[in-house]
Amino acid sequence: MKKSVSTTISNLIKIAFFIFSLSTPFFSSAQKSKHPDAQNCDEDGYCWGENRDEGKDKFAIYSDRFSWGEEYWESAEEPLTWLVTNIPYLHESLYINGYKIYNFCLKKAETDERKTELEDKILALLDNRYKYFGNSLNVLSIKGSKAYPYLIDRGNGYYKSLFELYTGLYDLQGTESKRYNLQYYMASVALMKQSKEIEEAEVFGHYEKIMNAIDFHIESETEEEEVEKWKEAGKKVDELLVKVTDINCEKVDEFFAEKILAHPEDGALNKRALKYYALAKCYDNPNFITAAKGAFNAEPTAGMASIIARSFASDKNYKEAEEWYQKSISLAKEDPIKAAKYYLTYAKILSKGGQFTKARSMAYEAASLDKQKASEAYSLIGDMYMHSGETCKNADPVKQRTIYLVAYDAYAKAGNSSKMSAAKEQFPSIQDIFTAGLEEGSEVEVGCWIGGTTVLRRR
Repeated sequence: MKKSVSTTISNLIKIAFFIFSLSTPFFSSAQKSKHPDAQNCDEDGYCWGENRDEGKDKFAIYSDRFSWGEEYWESAEEPLTWLVTNIPYLHESLYINGYKIYNFCLKKAETDERKTELEDKILALLDNRYKYFGNSLNVLSIKGSKAYPYLIDRGNGYYKSLFELYTGLYDLQGTESKRYNLQYYMASVALMKQSKEIEEAEVFGHYEKIMNAIDFHIESETEEEEVEKWKEAGKKVDELLVKVTDINCEKVDEFFAEKILAHPEDGALNKRALKYYALAKCYDNPNFITAAKGAFNAEPTAGMASIIARSFASDKNYKEAEEWYQKSISLAKEDPIKAAKYYLTYAKILSKGGQFTKARSMAYEAASLDKQKASEAYSLIGDMYMHSGETCKNADPVKQRTIYLVAYDAYAKAGNSSKMSAAKEQFPSIQDIFTAGLEEGSEVEVGCWIGGTTVLRRR
């Protein structure tokens, strides 16, 4: 049965206190305020100040309606607001449950004016909680999660306050900053740059702080799902940097070229430089390779070896590319899925360079290590066969078309029906087969670089 307002005040407060302890998983951290304004406290840790009588009346109404359930929460807003305004140091539980009430009312709000009013109340509530009860439960982080979405559409008058909030949050939390707050931090930096409140050099400084925190989590998280979320956050931060700065190869060279050449052993420096070269798309810049090698030598990883290999391959330096792909595969040998990825990537590059025999060998390795890569690997092999018409010329029309027979076979292993159809259209005609004195279904040799045998079929 619901408690009436006529219940004795002292009993009501004790009942409400017990209900709060059940209603929120965070109540164990609720505490009495240590703020100097928190006076006239009772045995339960509630500090009433000079508003004991009126405060207890308001508290009784508020606590009753909160405890009755969500259908009464809108009517709890008025006494809650009075309490937060007049006795902000009353007790931390007021903020824990008040946050729920205001958010509930915000979801119910139907006009922009009402939404703005409640958003302001939520932000003020979090400010007061921090002021009177400290940063328990990362109150400022919670404010960070709300401030940007609440204020961003209210105009550039809020840009500076948002910027100050997120820079302050980072100063307090550093690498422990929440992912969403780091993204909001960079967004506020971008807004300040666009409104000409900060210079480009400052943008880079803030970007580096943010990426230090993101990189920390990418390297330290143990669950792959979390790592991917942090990587995605990093991509969004990168996009904002590129959007608001004129980052180019010449500028990155000015920042880093002399330093990385003088300190090839400094892994952190080279890794940082590599990030900027990549953002500016300076992949054919020799300093990109210099930075990548410096980062690799300090911390050899399969991923970094693969980056270096791709860079050499794009410059058609296949000898160096093969050496670095071998390093990436060797470093990934304990993880066949990753090794298969590197094999297949290298196969594609060799294929583009016309090194079909070696490319096919790499594709076979990928297929054998990872069944999920088999379809892609055999499709690549089929493509190489299909594109060998100029390389594998033969005056005999049937032998010339055996390349399409084996291409069909490769596509069949890949389960690629559309490419199977394309290959079949290039099979020899029945007339060509008879003219050559051969029989459909017989075994024929496939010449050129492909080699082996296949079953003769007609289109």
